[in-house]
Amino acid sequence: MGHGTTHFKNTSIKPQVRAIDYILGQSKDDLVALVVRVEDDSIFVHLMRWIRVLLLALLTACVACLAVPRGRSNFGDAVGGFNMKLSTDQIFKKNLLEQQVQMAMKSDSSREVYDDIMIAAHGVGAYRRILEGIDPPRLMQAREEMLSFLPAGTRTEVLEIGCGVGPLASNLPLYPAGISLTGLDPDVTSDLLWPCPEGLEFHAVKGFAESLPFPAAQFDAVVGSLVMCSVDKPQRMLTEIARVLKPKGRYLFLEHIHAPKGCALHWQQKILDPLHSYCCGCRLTRQQDEWISSVCGESGLFRKLPVMKHYPCHGDWPCTTKIVGYAVA
Repeated sequence: MGHGTTHFKNTSIKPQVRAIDYILGQSKDDLVALVVRVEDDSIFVHLMRWIRVLLLALLTACVACLAVPRGRSNFGDAVGGFNMKLSTDQIFKKNLLEQQVQMAMKSDSSREVYDDIMIAAHGVGAYRRILEGIDPPRLMQAREEMLSFLPAGTRTEVLEIGCGVGPLASNLPLYPAGISLTGLDPDVTSDLLWPCPEGLEFHAVKGFAESLPFPAAQFDAVVGSLVMCSVDKPQRMLTEIARVLKPKGRYLFLEHIHAPKGCALHWQQKILDPLHSYCCGCRLTRQQDEWISSVCGESGLFRKLPVMKHYPCHGDWPCTTKIVGYAVA
């Protein structure tokens, strides 16, 4: 007697559900025999077709997850809630992103559009942490590496330009004890609270990187962290940094750069640049690495450039690739 005939006598249960229960309980040989016996049974024929479709869909999904097409910029920083499982060229279509940015720049909804784009890339929770100044783990690692180049000394005088204000001063908790630190930022006010670690001497000054309110040769080191993208005259900023450094003083930098041509991030930065600049004051397509290199050498602002490392710092799209290093005055 065919199993397919007797198994459907109880009509109170959906035939498809009961068929699946039955199939899961059979051996491979029994299933082969079953398929032969029920060739003419329409329910099993349809069921087997659906199973084949389902298996094919699952296989296709697995291949799509494993295969990363050339030129895609993948993101993923599972620690701290930053976990972008999709590459941004899977999230955004080039023409649609371009139209979205152009429409935003012509309307009063530019900030809303920018927020929507960032939420699409990061998710609501991660984007909220970015706005609160909570760095992805790899960006924190880049900050720590930058500060590892501080010159040693019993009383090292350090200036940080564009340091951020109050709890948004991201580098401040990372400085070692024994440093005398001056933090410069256009938004400094007298009522701010600063997250200073124990043993750090710190005071804040209101000012701009292109016109530093300090005498020449005052500091052992100048730190610039994600600031060159926002200044109006970056070449003037580099000139001022060289001026206030002592002989053989160090300019420590952590800056993001325009992604190389041929990858998705390059065109995404180029399209998003006017909106990002308008909403955040940050230019995505500036080549800080080229500018810093151009002023280093015997006849330049800095004598040499011992370290310039490209740091793939994921999780903070669209400012992804960083340069970390220092130049010697």
